[in-house]
Amino acid sequence: MSRSNNHQDAKTRAYIKKYNRGDDLSLKKPLNALGAVLLLLQLILSIVFLSHLDKMDVLPVKIFSTVFLILLTAFFGCFLLGLIRKTRMFSRVLSVILVFCLGFGVFYTSKTVDFLNRFNNKTKTLRSNYVVLVKAGEDVDLKNAKFAIVNEGTNVIRDKAIAQYEKKIGKMNSTSYGTAVAAVKALVADEVDAVFVNEAHLVAVREVYDDFDKRFAMSEGTAITTEVEQNTKDYTALKKSFIIYLAGNDEEGKLTQTGRTDANVLIVVNPVIHKILLVSTPRDAYTYQPGITPAGYRDKLTHAGNYGVSYTMDTIENLYGIDIDYYAKINFTSMEDLMDVIGPVTVYSEDEFWSWNYPEEHYVVGDNKLDTSRRALGFLRERYGLVGGDFSRGRNHMVFLKAVFKKIMSPSIIVNYLDLIKVVDKAVLSDIPTSLLTSLAKEQIDKNYSWDIESMAPSGTPQYAYSYQIGGEVSVTLLDEDDVAEVSEKIISFMNKR
Repeated sequence: MSRSNNHQDAKTRAYIKKYNRGDDLSLKKPLNALGAVLLLLQLILSIVFLSHLDKMDVLPVKIFSTVFLILLTAFFGCFLLGLIRKTRMFSRVLSVILVFCLGFGVFYTSKTVDFLNRFNNKTKTLRSNYVVLVKAGEDVDLKNAKFAIVNEGTNVIRDKAIAQYEKKIGKMNSTSYGTAVAAVKALVADEVDAVFVNEAHLVAVREVYDDFDKRFAMSEGTAITTEVEQNTKDYTALKKSFIIYLAGNDEEGKLTQTGRTDANVLIVVNPVIHKILLVSTPRDAYTYQPGITPAGYRDKLTHAGNYGVSYTMDTIENLYGIDIDYYAKINFTSMEDLMDVIGPVTVYSEDEFWSWNYPEEHYVVGDNKLDTSRRALGFLRERYGLVGGDFSRGRNHMVFLKAVFKKIMSPSIIVNYLDLIKVVDKAVLSDIPTSLLTSLAKEQIDKNYSWDIESMAPSGTPQYAYSYQIGGEVSVTLLDEDDVAEVSEKIISFMNKR
């Protein structure tokens, strides 16, 4: 009996010894299976994560390669550590941490890839609203009315709107006028019964008739939706300079192609020498406007926007003798979204002033921190409290842009890359290809270039002159011809520098 007990005790001690060494198969198999599952998950998530980074196409080759080597080292490190009894538990803990981090990375990058796919393949459309204007209090039989219609340059969209509206009232009896103001004056003079007009053109009419809402009644005409033509220019090789026209609209809400522009800034980018030239043109600059003003007539630059961004671009191109490659149009809503992404910026002001639009906002001579969208808008919109008026406002626009560029040109751009693209998609009306933005971002992350930013603007003299759209004298700015020539020469020479 004693001998049998001794034999059982020996077997128990042997089992305990194997247990302590981890040699017991009933315990070892499930632990090995767990380690294998973790390693498999780690491998799959690493491959998916790398695939998403490749599709995002924003990381330079050397950074992508570094990420690949880190993940490869982490995988084999966990595998080898799992083979050693003393480091087996550490290997599994490390795998759990890596699986968690990679899972989060895959989730974030998959959202980014999905958004970029939708962004690149999305068909952008614009809505043009046409309304019927009659005298207030009059009951007009529109089916038998005599209409005034407005010349809109090519008239393609207008003619589509007329054809669509004629489905409601039958054939339209109409007379064409050069401007919306001229058409409305014909209505006032009883030369026509109604005006069929793009609602955006009524901005100029409201300048003439202060009692517009009392004098006229407006009813819905029709709406035309058109696809935005995609810009095929794509300088992904970053070996050619290009010009972006930045149009600032002093309104809130959804952006449209038409509407007055209060900020007109050319962003001339030379990626070869890593320099940017900003050129501001006053909103009241008295200019010839191709496709709008007849020969011998001129108007305020801001009025060209009533016909669309393309007409403002044509006007600026004609003024400086240049070709503009892309456009981007922003407004108050855009600024709010942009400030939410990039955070506070510091700008230098040459004037001390209180904001006319936001009376609680005060700015000093020197550095001013713009830490809210409201404070940024107060700085950008002001002209009445500035010594140079609209010229000083243009200078402030360029000061602000410099601060923004410096911030988004830092390597940390990768953190906010998706948010910046979302701002472009949601709050900026633009034809800039995503591939160009991606190429610029990738190059900047890779090289971390220090960009030099210059700025200039032509001077001018305020006076009153005839406005083609208004049909009378308005306050304009006569640009100095020598300054205009100097700006033109500067842009051309700047783009050709190597």
